[in-house]
Amino acid sequence: MNPTIETITGKVVDLVTPHVDQICLEDIFYGLSRIARFNGHTIGEFPYSVAQHSIWCAKLAMKYFGATHTTALKVLLHDAHEAYTGDIVTPLKMTNSVNVKPLQNRLQKLILNHLDIMPPTSEEKDLIKVVDNYALAIEAFTLTKSKGSDWGLPVPPLKHYSVWQQPKTPDEACTEIWNTYILLINKTPMKQLCA
Repeated sequence: MNPTIETITGKVVDLVTPHVDQICLEDIFYGLSRIARFNGHTIGEFPYSVAQHSIWCAKLAMKYFGATHTTALKVLLHDAHEAYTGDIVTPLKMTNSVNVKPLQNRLQKLILNHLDIMPPTSEEKDLIKVVDNYALAIEAFTLTKSKGSDWGLPVPPLKHYSVWQQPKTPDEACTEIWNTYILLINKTPMKQLCA
């Protein structure tokens, strides 16, 4: 018997052999808005959600890296699989005792397929990695006691802090990720998207 989870819409998702019919954008955005980055060990009134991280990465990619709406949409969804697997912290993923990458990759591919979005090209994957690392560096600096000083993170330009937002409630984060998704789908001008 494969492990399954039940989502907010009542769908049952098989984590080992997921099917496209089990994927739902409402479940993804709801889940991401309630999953805390850094396992919740952050400074502030509210945990910093994966949804906010995703929104911020997409805005960063457009505003400072020249990403198109299509690429920014892939950046927005780069952690969509975490709605089903949770946000497994990088230090744990780097150990040999946990290997969830194949499962996460399978879910991510299925999500993009469900949304009729092409998988990221190698150039887009590189951009996602750069933006993700800059976002992580700023999040660590802003939200952790150590400020990420010994994490070996890149030093983002100060201008990248301009699209940073303090942690929001889960409902606010869920609304914002939906709005960002819609703006990207509709190819809304960057000025409005990154306001």
